[in-house]
Amino acid sequence: MAYERSAFRSVYVRGYRSLADVCLTDLSDVVVMLGPNGSGKSNVLRAIRLLLRAASSPSGIASSRDEAHVYDEVMASRVLGLAAQDFSYGGGKEIRVGAELVLGWRAFVAIDHEAVVGRLRLDAVFQDVGNGSFKVWFDRADVAGQSLFESRETRTSTIRSNIRTLEASKRDEEIQIELLRRTLETHGPGPPEPQMQAALNRYVQQRDKAEQSILEHRAQLSAEELALDRLRAFLGNGLLQTSDAYRRPENLEPVLFRSLLSRDPARRAASRRLSDLLGRARLFGVEGRVGLIPVEPDGVLVERMGLGELPIRNLGTGQQQVLLILAQQVITEAPVAQIEEPEAHLHKDLMVPLARVLSASVEGSANGMPDVDQLWIATHHHLFAMADDFFDVSLGDDGKTKIAVRPKAQAIEHFYEPSPYWDALAELVRDGVPEDEVLSIDEHGKDITVGQIRASIAGDRHLANRFMEAALRSVLLSLSTAKS
Repeated sequence: MAYERSAFRSVYVRGYRSLADVCLTDLSDVVVMLGPNGSGKSNVLRAIRLLLRAASSPSGIASSRDEAHVYDEVMASRVLGLAAQDFSYGGGKEIRVGAELVLGWRAFVAIDHEAVVGRLRLDAVFQDVGNGSFKVWFDRADVAGQSLFESRETRTSTIRSNIRTLEASKRDEEIQIELLRRTLETHGPGPPEPQMQAALNRYVQQRDKAEQSILEHRAQLSAEELALDRLRAFLGNGLLQTSDAYRRPENLEPVLFRSLLSRDPARRAASRRLSDLLGRARLFGVEGRVGLIPVEPDGVLVERMGLGELPIRNLGTGQQQVLLILAQQVITEAPVAQIEEPEAHLHKDLMVPLARVLSASVEGSANGMPDVDQLWIATHHHLFAMADDFFDVSLGDDGKTKIAVRPKAQAIEHFYEPSPYWDALAELVRDGVPEDEVLSIDEHGKDITVGQIRASIAGDRHLANRFMEAALRSVLLSLSTAKS
């Protein structure tokens, strides 16, 4: 099939935290939300995650309130990331989250069944029923004309229930295996404790037995039912990659390590592409390929041009951030990416090239396949307003989030580190100075207008920086004259 992006095309949220009633429609491949702290940008991203967790819940999804799954506080937090205070900050009893999205080429590869790839519509309801309990069901959940609701046929329902029980048992055994292996690795000199080794062998056998039983149960389901299972798993673990404002390198370093040593040519190619992107993002101040070297156990060294090698965890906070953002874009296979505050910890010399690399990552390479199909950015910085328009997010006097679509040129109001000269220029325009007023001339004697300088602030900053430097020289000359 021809390459088609997997992307959200509309999202609505009602009753979730500060989002009393917001709707984002006609979503492009780059979705930018600009606004002050606490305005609700992150709440929109979290609401999307809540919807996907519900759609991929191990308990399946219910089609009505009567059949709704009931979660206590502990399970709601663990499975859905949901708490009582999420219901309009404790002042409401119902949350509704819905989305329409396209499941494209990457979804087809993950699900391996063309019949359940296409337009997906999800409309979920989360209800606080008191006593720390929540009900969850879907008013609608269908893709390409097929329902995502599980069959109510007794045989199929029993098989699925058994599979979920076996999968839970397998997860528990894998945790025990990992704990015992770590204990044995740190045991020190001498033979391992016989009891620990015997316990490890027993858990491995139980895990393998559970895995075999899962395969036998799945063999009793039809191809369509198995494809729907894979689709639900894809919604929970394969569709979305997230990059919060506070990033930790240890979360991604093992993934990057395995990718560098992978036998899969595509994974190795992604690692090479990441090295090139880090160079284009000027990770160490100058453009040039950045080397990535896997070291045992699960570690990665970064080769700095002319400066030697360092473990990822020893890089500066801003450098770690750039590496992690781009590694998630390239190494992980999720088609939709959410990035919060890409400007955090960064000097402007890293912000500008990072913004350009992120924009290029959505455009696609020569073979037509982009690093991500859709990019969501929640930011305070106008440099990351990379779409033709953006969602201006603000908080009303009533504490509710308000969202308006505005053209990219107006992102200039969201300066992260504004120059006072640019601020003064914005004030002049607000006071009535026309945009076509000539303010300066370039090196060829050509007029430069107020509007051109303001557009440059949101663009390449060439004219804006020339204006600022000229203004600064004028101030310094006037101060020098005054002293003399």
